[in-house]
Amino acid sequence: MSPAAIPLLLDVPPVRPTDARSVLDVLARADVAAVLLRDGAGSPDPAVGGVDPSVLAGRLTALGGPSVVVEASTGHHAPYNLARRVQSLARITGGRAGLLLRPGGIDPLTRASGAVDGPGSFAEYVAVVRALWSSFPAEALVGDAASGTFADVGLLVPPAFEGATYRVAGALNVPAAADEQPVLLVEGARAVPTGAHGVLVGPDDASPEGAARLVVVSARAAGHGPDGLLDAVLAAAEQSGDADALVVRVPASPDSLAPVVDHWLAALHGAGLVTADRDAPLHVTLARKVVHA
Repeated sequence: MSPAAIPLLLDVPPVRPTDARSVLDVLARADVAAVLLRDGAGSPDPAVGGVDPSVLAGRLTALGGPSVVVEASTGHHAPYNLARRVQSLARITGGRAGLLLRPGGIDPLTRASGAVDGPGSFAEYVAVVRALWSSFPAEALVGDAASGTFADVGLLVPPAFEGATYRVAGALNVPAAADEQPVLLVEGARAVPTGAHGVLVGPDDASPEGAARLVVVSARAAGHGPDGLLDAVLAAAEQSGDADALVVRVPASPDSLAPVVDHWLAALHGAGLVTADRDAPLHVTLARKVVHA
């Protein structure tokens, strides 16, 4: 795969509510394979945590933007609720949605059930989310108002998951075809959880086994201009011959974020690093490694 052919993902820092409209307007025009929307929950800046990435992703989708990946922590979302939210994005986008899952302990709902965080909790969470995404196949949807039949329950695949931390029995209520399910990513994982489609890594990090390799390039480290960013992206591509995608990390800003995002998008576009097909499902974008069950 040549450097120019490697899909680009734009990694956007948490968006303040006052910035949301202007940032989304810029991202809607972004000629990249996908936009990764970071979660500001838990940030020391209370204003940053005000907009859920999945809400931004839904709005960006309505504006006709590129594929979306939302970041979320296991400590803030019960697996069923998060799986349903991301599956809904995937359904309305035709598979152009994904989740970057971050380990952060267990969520309040799970903790209230008496569960405790353990060494295998993150792997369990990944397994539960993947099982839930496959639990309501598209062919199970009936939607017959006359008979009041929503789904053919015989075709549902409830997870019936019983782990040390998580217990999930029922199927999702959001159907998805196998080729339109979301993509699940993790970041910097030394031991890639079974079920993760891809891993965000540095240019010098080893390739993850059995998952797509998404190499992170810092826009701030690249300098402030198209030439610097182009050099950094091409260098990362050359160093990472087996990279399945490059992730361009936009620096956070104490001021309005929209001009910063616009600056780096202009740098990418000016360097000729654009994505030809923004409409492809994410599993196609990362086709070398992403396989849905």
